[in-house]
Amino acid sequence: MKKIITVTMSLIVFLCVSQAFGNICSNAGFEIEGTGGPADALDWVEESTSSTARTSSAARSGSWSASIVGGITEWAYVKQYFPQELAGQPVVFSGYVMCPSSDPAVPWHGDWFAGNSVVVKLEQPDPSTSFIGEEKTLIHESTGPYDTWVQFAITNSSFPAGMSNFKAVCLGVMTGGTVYFDDISVVVIPEPVAIGAFLGLVFLLRKRIFA
Repeated sequence: MKKIITVTMSLIVFLCVSQAFGNICSNAGFEIEGTGGPADALDWVEESTSSTARTSSAARSGSWSASIVGGITEWAYVKQYFPQELAGQPVVFSGYVMCPSSDPAVPWHGDWFAGNSVVVKLEQPDPSTSFIGEEKTLIHESTGPYDTWVQFAITNSSFPAGMSNFKAVCLGVMTGGTVYFDDISVVVIPEPVAIGAFLGLVFLLRKRIFA
């Protein structure tokens, strides 16, 4: 009986500790509809409904993704805000993007982004649009790749301080074409100190139960 209680309490502690880590991105697959109707993804901000939308036209997993159509707005985006203060913690921003060969992306600023049409980045709090750590460009006008979900990842080994309300931003900077985003994640990686804290809590709980 005591063993069962120990395991149960350990699991509860683990779940509490793990809430501070893992994917902190909400509605990562755009599956949940927002208040603006089917084209609106809950917890995501779209640049405009004419150039960006939640769609069921393509999906890497589930039934929905976010689409960006080129030629309407120069800097079309979907983004999500994060209130967390993550100073000093390792953070990885990742996800998938796909461009169909039937509607290839044409870069608005190919000279800026080496022929690429997609920009992904973690962005500093408003009103800044500067990236945190680095930004990546994807989907080349000539080589794509097309018709396949391309994974991207940006790693910040030590997140800077003062970045509460930072943003995860997926941009389509295109004069034409369509791109889709899906399965976005912003992951805070557990550090050894957190794992040690978890084990310490388990030990204390076990000691109290068996005392």
